[in-house]
Amino acid sequence: MRGKWIHAALAAVALMWGGVFVAVAKLLRDVDSVQLVTIRFALTSVAFLLLFAVIPELRPRLTRKELGVLFVAGALAV
Repeated sequence: MRGKWIHAALAAVALMWGGVFVAVAKLLRDVDSVQLVTIRFALTSVAFLLLFAVIPELRPRLTRKELGVLFVAGALAV
């Protein structure tokens, strides 16, 4: 049963990946590039928050040290 879901998930990712280029080309006529990136990050954040709320097992389990490293890497834009 899991094999069927993985193929559907891969197809969805391929469709979204390919659709991004078309959407960006059309949106850049009306939206500034900084606004477009902000919208993309906001939508992705909401999607992950909903996913983690619905399926708690997917939440990452990080130690305090790993959280510190992640924070520093994010602050330095690594």
